[in-house]
Amino acid sequence: MSDSYFHQRVVFDRKGVGLRYLTDDGRIIPEVKEILRIIADHDLVLASGHYPYRETAPLMEEARRLGVKRMQLVHPMPMHSKNTISEMKMLASEGVKIEVMGIASVNVRIVEGIRHLFKMIKEVGADHLVWASDSGQIHNPTHLEGMRWFVKVLLAYGITKEEIEKIIKKNPAKHLGLD
Repeated sequence: MSDSYFHQRVVFDRKGVGLRYLTDDGRIIPEVKEILRIIADHDLVLASGHYPYRETAPLMEEARRLGVKRMQLVHPMPMHSKNTISEMKMLASEGVKIEVMGIASVNVRIVEGIRHLFKMIKEVGADHLVWASDSGQIHNPTHLEGMRWFVKVLLAYGITKEEIEKIIKKNPAKHLGLD
């Protein structure tokens, strides 16, 4: 995802570099269509992130058309993909799981990120969310430390145990076909 042209532009202010999956006229490039067919054939999860909604929505639509059943929006928060709550709700209504990402990551510990996270949980709804971790990277806490911190913060700010269990346990298990 950090190779996304959008990530390169918004995080590093680099223009003209990075990966794209749409043509200039907004169509999915043939190589990506082939990848989507492989995902569909093997019942894998399509995870897309660090791209804006205007590009993610057509990707998810094409994936559905080609038979992909499990899709996930990765890193929808303000720093990366810059998806709005209404955009996340739209994708969620179409069956795309929205990732509650990297709470242990330094970039989400800022006040704006925390507030956006709680708003996302309440407005998009725990039924549509799955947790993933940016923990374990050298500049972030271990997975265990990150998970503990995530749960403590959510509980402290009024996210219910039931919502947390859905986001961390139930939804990911179902999303991966493990339930």
